[in-house]
Amino acid sequence: MVPHKATPHFLTFAAVFVALAVPSLAFGRAMVGVTLGLAFLAILFAVPIKQIVSEMTGRMSRPFVLLLGVVAVASAVNIPFSLRIGLSFEAWARTWLLLGLISFVCFSLKDRLELIFKVMAVAFLCVVALNLYQLHVDHKLNKLLLNGLLLLLPIVVYQSVKDRTPLWVGVGVASVVLYILAVLDSQSKVSLLGMAIMMSAGIALFSLSRFSKKQAILIAVAVVAVLVAILAWWLPGQLYSSSTENMSMTPVPVWLIDFHRQLIWTFGFELFQESPWVGFGLNASNYHPLANQSVTEYFAGRFGSLSGFENITALPSHPHNWLVEMLIDGGLIATLPVVMLVTYVVVASVRCYLTTQSACLLAFIMVQLTYWGTGLFNFSFWSTWWQATYFLASFLMLSGYVRSQEG
Repeated sequence: MVPHKATPHFLTFAAVFVALAVPSLAFGRAMVGVTLGLAFLAILFAVPIKQIVSEMTGRMSRPFVLLLGVVAVASAVNIPFSLRIGLSFEAWARTWLLLGLISFVCFSLKDRLELIFKVMAVAFLCVVALNLYQLHVDHKLNKLLLNGLLLLLPIVVYQSVKDRTPLWVGVGVASVVLYILAVLDSQSKVSLLGMAIMMSAGIALFSLSRFSKKQAILIAVAVVAVLVAILAWWLPGQLYSSSTENMSMTPVPVWLIDFHRQLIWTFGFELFQESPWVGFGLNASNYHPLANQSVTEYFAGRFGSLSGFENITALPSHPHNWLVEMLIDGGLIATLPVVMLVTYVVVASVRCYLTTQSACLLAFIMVQLTYWGTGLFNFSFWSTWWQATYFLASFLMLSGYVRSQEG
Protein backbone atom coordinates (compact mmCIF):
# COMPACT_ATOMS: atom_id res chain seq x y z
CA MET A 1 0.00 0.00 0.00
CA VAL A 2 1.03 3.62 -0.58
CA PRO A 3 1.77 5.97 2.34
CA HIS A 4 -1.37 6.92 4.29
CA LYS A 5 -1.25 10.54 3.11
CA ALA A 6 -1.28 9.47 -0.55
CA THR A 7 -4.25 7.08 -0.19
CA PRO A 8 -6.98 9.74 -0.74
CA HIS A 9 -5.27 10.91 -3.93
CA PHE A 10 -5.08 7.38 -5.34
CA LEU A 11 -8.74 6.74 -4.53
CA THR A 12 -9.80 10.05 -6.07
CA PHE A 13 -7.81 9.17 -9.20
CA ALA A 14 -9.57 5.79 -9.34
CA ALA A 15 -13.01 7.35 -8.81
CA VAL A 16 -12.56 9.77 -11.71
CA PHE A 17 -11.49 7.00 -14.09
CA VAL A 18 -14.39 4.78 -13.00
CA ALA A 19 -16.76 7.66 -13.75
CA LEU A 20 -15.23 8.12 -17.21
CA ALA A 21 -15.22 4.42 -18.16
CA VAL A 22 -18.55 4.18 -20.01
CA PRO A 23 -18.55 7.72 -21.48
CA SER A 24 -15.10 6.88 -22.90
CA LEU A 25 -16.91 4.61 -25.38
CA ALA A 26 -17.06 7.78 -27.45
CA PHE A 27 -13.41 7.09 -28.25
CA GLY A 28 -13.67 3.32 -28.74
CA ARG A 29 -14.63 0.26 -26.71
CA ALA A 30 -11.02 -0.39 -25.66
CA MET A 31 -11.15 2.78 -23.55
CA VAL A 32 -13.52 1.06 -21.10
CA GLY A 33 -10.79 -1.46 -20.31
CA VAL A 34 -8.10 1.22 -20.09
CA THR A 35 -10.02 3.44 -17.65
CA LEU A 36 -11.19 0.58 -15.43
CA GLY A 37 -7.72 -0.97 -15.51
CA LEU A 38 -6.11 2.26 -14.31
CA ALA A 39 -8.73 2.60 -11.58
CA PHE A 40 -8.12 -0.98 -10.41
CA LEU A 41 -4.35 -0.46 -10.25
CA ALA A 42 -4.76 2.72 -8.21
CA ILE A 43 -7.08 0.94 -5.78
CA LEU A 44 -4.65 -1.97 -5.35
CA PHE A 45 -2.08 0.46 -3.97
CA ALA A 46 -4.53 2.27 -1.70
CA VAL A 47 -6.80 -0.21 0.11
CA PRO A 48 -6.40 -3.30 2.32
CA ILE A 49 -7.52 -5.92 -0.21
CA LYS A 50 -8.37 -8.74 2.21
CA GLN A 51 -10.46 -6.43 4.37
CA ILE A 52 -12.44 -5.10 1.39
CA VAL A 53 -13.06 -8.59 0.01
CA SER A 54 -14.15 -9.82 3.45
CA GLU A 55 -16.60 -6.92 3.86
CA MET A 56 -17.93 -7.39 0.34
CA THR A 57 -18.53 -11.13 0.59
CA GLY A 58 -19.98 -10.74 4.07
CA ARG A 59 -22.86 -8.72 2.63
CA MET A 60 -23.89 -11.41 0.14
CA SER A 61 -26.98 -13.44 1.04
CA ARG A 62 -26.69 -17.24 1.12
CA PRO A 63 -29.24 -17.80 -1.68
CA PHE A 64 -27.34 -15.35 -3.91
CA VAL A 65 -23.99 -17.02 -3.23
CA LEU A 66 -25.50 -20.44 -3.85
CA LEU A 67 -27.10 -19.40 -7.13
CA LEU A 68 -23.91 -17.64 -8.22
CA GLY A 69 -21.94 -20.83 -7.58
CA VAL A 70 -24.45 -22.93 -9.51
CA VAL A 71 -24.27 -20.53 -12.47
CA ALA A 72 -20.46 -20.58 -12.41
CA VAL A 73 -20.38 -24.40 -12.54
CA ALA A 74 -23.31 -24.85 -14.92
CA SER A 75 -21.97 -22.31 -17.42
CA ALA A 76 -18.69 -24.24 -17.58
CA VAL A 77 -20.23 -27.65 -18.34
CA ASN A 78 -20.41 -26.89 -22.07
CA ILE A 79 -16.71 -26.05 -22.44
CA PRO A 80 -15.42 -29.62 -23.08
CA PHE A 81 -18.09 -30.01 -25.79
CA SER A 82 -17.49 -26.60 -27.39
CA LEU A 83 -16.81 -26.09 -31.09
CA ARG A 84 -13.99 -23.78 -29.91
CA ILE A 85 -12.86 -24.88 -26.44
CA GLY A 86 -10.31 -22.08 -26.01
CA LEU A 87 -12.81 -19.41 -27.03
CA SER A 88 -15.47 -20.74 -24.69
CA PHE A 89 -13.10 -20.97 -21.73
CA GLU A 90 -11.97 -17.41 -22.40
CA ALA A 91 -15.57 -16.14 -22.46
CA TRP A 92 -16.39 -17.99 -19.24
CA ALA A 93 -13.25 -16.91 -17.36
CA ARG A 94 -13.43 -13.31 -18.58
CA THR A 95 -17.03 -12.93 -17.44
CA TRP A 96 -16.27 -14.05 -13.89
CA LEU A 97 -13.06 -12.03 -13.77
CA LEU A 98 -14.92 -8.88 -14.83
CA LEU A 99 -17.64 -9.54 -12.26
CA GLY A 100 -15.10 -9.93 -9.46
CA LEU A 101 -12.86 -7.00 -10.40
CA ILE A 102 -15.64 -4.48 -11.03
CA SER A 103 -17.52 -5.40 -7.86
CA PHE A 104 -14.25 -5.01 -5.92
CA VAL A 105 -13.55 -1.62 -7.53
CA CYS A 106 -17.04 -0.26 -6.81
CA PHE A 107 -17.11 -1.51 -3.23
CA SER A 108 -13.64 -0.04 -2.60
CA LEU A 109 -14.87 3.36 -3.77
CA LYS A 110 -18.19 3.47 -1.90
CA ASP A 111 -16.95 6.49 0.08
CA ARG A 112 -16.31 8.37 -3.18
CA LEU A 113 -19.56 7.64 -4.93
CA GLU A 114 -20.63 11.29 -4.85
CA LEU A 115 -17.56 12.23 -6.86
CA ILE A 116 -18.12 9.33 -9.26
CA PHE A 117 -21.75 10.27 -9.87
CA LYS A 118 -20.97 13.96 -10.45
CA VAL A 119 -18.09 13.29 -12.86
CA MET A 120 -20.18 10.66 -14.63
CA ALA A 121 -23.14 13.04 -15.01
CA VAL A 122 -20.97 15.77 -16.56
CA ALA A 123 -19.21 13.27 -18.83
CA PHE A 124 -22.58 11.82 -19.87
CA LEU A 125 -23.86 15.26 -20.88
CA CYS A 126 -20.69 16.05 -22.83
CA VAL A 127 -20.52 12.82 -24.82
CA VAL A 128 -24.22 12.70 -25.66
CA ALA A 129 -23.94 16.27 -26.96
CA LEU A 130 -20.88 15.20 -28.97
CA ASN A 131 -22.79 12.24 -30.36
CA LEU A 132 -25.64 14.52 -31.45
CA TYR A 133 -23.15 16.83 -33.17
CA GLN A 134 -21.52 13.92 -35.02
CA LEU A 135 -24.92 12.63 -36.06
CA HIS A 136 -25.95 15.96 -37.61
CA VAL A 137 -22.61 17.00 -39.07
CA ASP A 138 -20.86 13.75 -39.98
CA HIS A 139 -23.96 11.49 -40.08
CA LYS A 140 -22.13 9.04 -37.82
CA LEU A 141 -23.93 6.97 -35.21
CA ASN A 142 -22.05 5.60 -32.24
CA LYS A 143 -24.42 2.75 -31.39
CA LEU A 144 -22.13 1.40 -28.69
CA LEU A 145 -22.07 4.75 -26.92
CA LEU A 146 -25.86 5.19 -27.02
CA ASN A 147 -26.48 1.76 -25.53
CA GLY A 148 -23.72 2.15 -22.95
CA LEU A 149 -25.09 5.51 -21.84
CA LEU A 150 -28.56 3.98 -21.57
CA LEU A 151 -27.46 2.00 -18.50
CA LEU A 152 -26.04 5.17 -16.94
CA LEU A 153 -29.28 7.14 -17.27
CA PRO A 154 -30.65 5.96 -13.88
CA ILE A 155 -27.38 7.07 -12.25
CA VAL A 156 -27.51 10.52 -13.89
CA VAL A 157 -31.14 10.97 -12.82
CA TYR A 158 -30.30 9.72 -9.32
CA GLN A 159 -27.53 12.30 -9.03
CA SER A 160 -29.81 15.19 -10.05
CA VAL A 161 -32.62 14.08 -7.71
CA LYS A 162 -30.23 13.46 -4.82
CA ASP A 163 -28.46 16.81 -5.06
CA ARG A 164 -31.50 18.90 -6.09
CA THR A 165 -29.48 22.04 -6.71
CA PRO A 166 -30.28 23.98 -9.90
CA LEU A 167 -26.91 23.00 -11.41
CA TRP A 168 -27.32 19.22 -11.04
CA VAL A 169 -31.03 19.22 -11.81
CA GLY A 170 -30.15 21.14 -14.97
CA VAL A 171 -27.43 18.63 -15.86
CA GLY A 172 -29.87 15.75 -15.32
CA VAL A 173 -32.68 17.28 -17.37
CA ALA A 174 -30.34 18.32 -20.20
CA SER A 175 -28.79 14.83 -20.26
CA VAL A 176 -32.15 13.09 -20.53
CA VAL A 177 -33.48 15.49 -23.20
CA LEU A 178 -30.33 15.29 -25.33
CA TYR A 179 -30.24 11.51 -24.99
CA ILE A 180 -33.85 11.21 -26.18
CA LEU A 181 -33.05 13.49 -29.15
CA ALA A 182 -30.00 11.37 -29.99
CA VAL A 183 -32.06 8.16 -29.85
CA LEU A 184 -34.81 9.58 -32.07
CA ASP A 185 -32.37 11.14 -34.55
CA SER A 186 -30.34 7.94 -34.80
CA GLN A 187 -33.50 5.79 -35.04
CA SER A 188 -32.09 3.43 -32.42
CA LYS A 189 -35.02 1.13 -31.66
CA VAL A 190 -33.25 -0.78 -28.91
CA SER A 191 -32.30 2.40 -27.05
CA LEU A 192 -35.89 3.63 -27.29
CA LEU A 193 -37.13 0.28 -26.00
CA GLY A 194 -34.63 0.52 -23.14
CA MET A 195 -35.95 3.95 -22.17
CA ALA A 196 -39.53 2.63 -22.26
CA ILE A 197 -38.59 -0.29 -19.97
CA MET A 198 -36.67 2.02 -17.66
CA MET A 199 -39.46 4.59 -17.36
CA SER A 200 -42.19 1.99 -16.90
CA ALA A 201 -40.28 0.12 -14.20
CA GLY A 202 -39.15 3.26 -12.40
CA ILE A 203 -42.57 4.93 -12.31
CA ALA A 204 -44.39 1.70 -11.40
CA LEU A 205 -42.08 0.86 -8.50
CA PHE A 206 -41.96 4.44 -7.23
CA SER A 207 -45.77 4.56 -7.30
CA LEU A 208 -46.04 1.25 -5.43
CA SER A 209 -43.75 2.57 -2.70
CA ARG A 210 -45.58 5.89 -2.30
CA PHE A 211 -49.25 5.33 -3.14
CA SER A 212 -51.93 2.74 -2.57
CA LYS A 213 -51.80 -0.39 -4.72
CA LYS A 214 -54.85 0.73 -6.72
CA GLN A 215 -53.39 4.16 -7.43
CA ALA A 216 -50.02 2.66 -8.35
CA ILE A 217 -51.64 0.24 -10.83
CA LEU A 218 -53.60 3.08 -12.46
CA ILE A 219 -50.44 5.18 -12.81
CA ALA A 220 -48.45 2.25 -14.19
CA VAL A 221 -51.17 1.36 -16.72
CA ALA A 222 -51.41 4.99 -17.85
CA VAL A 223 -47.63 5.27 -18.32
CA VAL A 224 -47.38 1.96 -20.20
CA ALA A 225 -50.32 2.95 -22.41
CA VAL A 226 -48.67 6.24 -23.35
CA LEU A 227 -45.32 4.55 -24.07
CA VAL A 228 -46.95 1.80 -26.15
CA ALA A 229 -48.87 4.43 -28.13
CA ILE A 230 -45.64 6.34 -28.82
CA LEU A 231 -43.83 3.17 -29.93
CA ALA A 232 -46.79 2.07 -32.08
CA TRP A 233 -46.73 5.48 -33.79
CA TRP A 234 -42.95 5.69 -34.23
CA LEU A 235 -41.85 2.13 -35.02
CA PRO A 236 -43.78 1.54 -38.29
CA GLY A 237 -41.87 4.41 -39.88
CA GLN A 238 -38.47 2.91 -39.03
CA LEU A 239 -38.56 -0.30 -41.10
CA TYR A 240 -35.53 -1.79 -42.82
CA SER A 241 -35.83 -2.48 -46.54
CA SER A 242 -35.32 -6.22 -45.97
CA SER A 243 -38.35 -6.17 -43.66
CA THR A 244 -40.67 -4.24 -45.99
CA GLU A 245 -39.72 -6.39 -48.98
CA ASN A 246 -40.58 -9.61 -47.10
CA MET A 247 -43.44 -8.32 -44.97
CA SER A 248 -45.98 -10.86 -46.22
CA MET A 249 -43.88 -13.82 -44.99
CA THR A 250 -43.23 -12.77 -41.40
CA PRO A 251 -44.88 -14.57 -38.46
CA VAL A 252 -44.51 -11.43 -36.29
CA PRO A 253 -45.19 -7.85 -37.55
CA VAL A 254 -41.92 -6.38 -38.89
CA TRP A 255 -42.57 -3.01 -37.25
CA LEU A 256 -42.32 -4.82 -33.90
CA ILE A 257 -39.37 -7.13 -34.68
CA ASP A 258 -37.46 -6.76 -37.95
CA PHE A 259 -37.51 -9.76 -40.28
CA HIS A 260 -33.76 -10.40 -40.04
CA ARG A 261 -33.95 -10.91 -36.28
CA GLN A 262 -36.95 -13.21 -36.70
CA LEU A 263 -34.93 -15.35 -39.11
CA ILE A 264 -31.88 -15.40 -36.79
CA TRP A 265 -34.00 -16.45 -33.80
CA THR A 266 -35.76 -19.13 -35.86
CA PHE A 267 -32.39 -20.52 -36.88
CA GLY A 268 -31.16 -20.27 -33.28
CA PHE A 269 -34.06 -22.27 -31.84
CA GLU A 270 -33.63 -24.94 -34.52
CA LEU A 271 -29.90 -25.13 -33.81
CA PHE A 272 -30.61 -25.38 -30.07
CA GLN A 273 -32.60 -28.57 -30.69
CA GLU A 274 -29.46 -30.29 -32.02
CA SER A 275 -27.73 -29.95 -28.64
CA PRO A 276 -30.35 -28.87 -26.09
CA TRP A 277 -28.41 -29.72 -22.92
CA VAL A 278 -24.89 -28.34 -23.40
CA GLY A 279 -25.15 -26.26 -26.57
CA PHE A 280 -22.16 -25.66 -28.82
CA GLY A 281 -19.91 -23.69 -26.46
CA LEU A 282 -19.94 -20.20 -24.99
CA ASN A 283 -19.36 -17.62 -27.71
CA ALA A 284 -18.79 -20.44 -30.21
CA SER A 285 -22.17 -21.31 -31.75
CA ASN A 286 -21.50 -19.09 -34.77
CA TYR A 287 -18.78 -21.58 -35.73
CA HIS A 288 -21.37 -24.27 -36.41
CA PRO A 289 -21.26 -25.29 -40.11
CA LEU A 290 -24.92 -24.36 -40.64
CA ALA A 291 -24.30 -20.86 -39.29
CA ASN A 292 -22.21 -20.00 -42.35
CA GLN A 293 -24.98 -20.85 -44.79
CA SER A 294 -26.75 -17.89 -46.35
CA VAL A 295 -30.25 -17.09 -45.12
CA THR A 296 -31.74 -17.87 -48.54
CA GLU A 297 -29.95 -21.24 -48.65
CA TYR A 298 -30.90 -22.32 -45.12
CA PHE A 299 -34.55 -21.24 -45.37
CA ALA A 300 -35.01 -22.34 -48.99
CA GLY A 301 -38.61 -23.41 -49.60
CA ARG A 302 -39.92 -22.15 -46.27
CA PHE A 303 -40.41 -18.43 -46.85
CA GLY A 304 -40.82 -18.28 -50.59
CA SER A 305 -38.41 -15.95 -52.38
CA LEU A 306 -36.46 -14.03 -49.75
CA SER A 307 -35.30 -10.63 -50.94
CA GLY A 308 -32.20 -8.87 -49.62
CA PHE A 309 -30.67 -11.83 -47.76
CA GLU A 310 -28.55 -13.41 -50.49
CA ASN A 311 -25.22 -12.51 -48.87
CA ILE A 312 -26.26 -12.68 -45.21
CA THR A 313 -25.36 -15.72 -43.11
CA ALA A 314 -27.98 -17.63 -41.12
CA LEU A 315 -26.24 -16.74 -37.85
CA PRO A 316 -24.02 -13.62 -37.75
CA SER A 317 -21.48 -13.21 -34.97
CA HIS A 318 -24.31 -13.58 -32.40
CA PRO A 319 -28.11 -14.03 -32.33
CA HIS A 320 -29.01 -10.51 -31.07
CA ASN A 321 -30.81 -12.08 -28.12
CA TRP A 322 -29.09 -13.15 -24.90
CA LEU A 323 -31.63 -15.90 -24.17
CA VAL A 324 -31.28 -17.50 -27.61
CA GLU A 325 -27.52 -17.05 -27.36
CA MET A 326 -27.34 -18.78 -23.98
CA LEU A 327 -29.51 -21.66 -25.22
CA ILE A 328 -27.39 -22.42 -28.27
CA ASP A 329 -24.09 -21.67 -26.53
CA GLY A 330 -24.59 -23.37 -23.15
CA GLY A 331 -27.83 -25.31 -23.54
CA LEU A 332 -30.45 -25.71 -20.83
CA ILE A 333 -27.80 -26.61 -18.24
CA ALA A 334 -26.28 -23.11 -18.48
CA THR A 335 -29.42 -21.13 -19.32
CA LEU A 336 -31.83 -22.18 -16.57
CA PRO A 337 -29.50 -21.24 -13.66
CA VAL A 338 -28.82 -17.83 -15.28
CA VAL A 339 -32.56 -17.16 -15.59
CA MET A 340 -33.04 -18.23 -11.97
CA LEU A 341 -30.24 -15.94 -10.77
CA VAL A 342 -31.55 -12.93 -12.72
CA THR A 343 -35.08 -13.56 -11.43
CA TYR A 344 -33.85 -13.87 -7.84
CA VAL A 345 -31.82 -10.64 -8.04
CA VAL A 346 -34.74 -8.64 -9.48
CA VAL A 347 -37.40 -10.05 -7.13
CA ALA A 348 -35.21 -9.68 -4.02
CA SER A 349 -34.27 -6.12 -5.03
CA VAL A 350 -37.91 -5.13 -5.61
CA ARG A 351 -38.93 -6.51 -2.23
CA CYS A 352 -36.09 -4.68 -0.53
CA TYR A 353 -36.92 -1.44 -2.35
CA LEU A 354 -40.58 -1.55 -1.34
CA THR A 355 -39.40 -1.87 2.27
CA THR A 356 -36.57 0.67 2.28
CA GLN A 357 -37.64 3.03 -0.55
CA SER A 358 -33.94 3.38 -1.38
CA ALA A 359 -33.34 5.49 -4.49
CA CYS A 360 -30.12 3.54 -5.12
CA LEU A 361 -32.03 0.27 -5.20
CA LEU A 362 -34.62 1.76 -7.56
CA ALA A 363 -31.84 2.80 -9.95
CA PHE A 364 -30.27 -0.67 -9.59
CA ILE A 365 -33.56 -2.36 -10.54
CA MET A 366 -33.97 -0.06 -13.53
CA VAL A 367 -30.47 -1.02 -14.71
CA GLN A 368 -31.31 -4.74 -14.36
CA LEU A 369 -34.58 -4.60 -16.26
CA THR A 370 -33.12 -2.39 -18.98
CA TYR A 371 -30.03 -4.55 -19.50
CA TRP A 372 -31.85 -7.88 -19.63
CA GLY A 373 -34.77 -6.39 -21.55
CA THR A 374 -32.75 -4.71 -24.30
CA GLY A 375 -30.42 -7.71 -24.34
CA LEU A 376 -33.26 -9.63 -25.97
CA PHE A 377 -32.71 -7.53 -29.10
CA ASN A 378 -29.12 -6.31 -29.30
CA PHE A 379 -25.49 -7.02 -28.44
CA SER A 380 -23.87 -10.35 -27.67
CA PHE A 381 -24.01 -11.43 -24.04
CA TRP A 382 -20.27 -12.09 -24.31
CA SER A 383 -19.29 -8.58 -25.47
CA THR A 384 -16.71 -7.42 -22.94
CA TRP A 385 -17.63 -3.72 -23.06
CA TRP A 386 -21.35 -4.53 -22.65
CA GLN A 387 -20.72 -6.80 -19.66
CA ALA A 388 -18.39 -4.22 -18.10
CA THR A 389 -20.98 -1.45 -18.52
CA TYR A 390 -23.67 -3.59 -16.91
CA PHE A 391 -21.49 -4.70 -13.99
CA LEU A 392 -20.28 -1.15 -13.39
CA ALA A 393 -23.74 0.46 -13.37
CA SER A 394 -25.11 -2.33 -11.18
CA PHE A 395 -22.36 -2.39 -8.55
CA LEU A 396 -22.13 1.39 -8.32
CA MET A 397 -25.78 1.54 -7.30
CA LEU A 398 -25.45 -1.47 -4.99
CA SER A 399 -22.46 0.21 -3.34
CA GLY A 400 -24.59 3.33 -2.97
CA TYR A 401 -27.25 1.29 -1.23
CA VAL A 402 -24.68 -0.30 1.10
CA ARG A 403 -23.25 3.14 1.89
CA SER A 404 -26.71 4.51 2.71
CA GLN A 405 -27.37 1.61 5.06
CA GLU A 406 -24.11 2.30 6.87
CA GLY A 407 -25.33 5.82 7.59
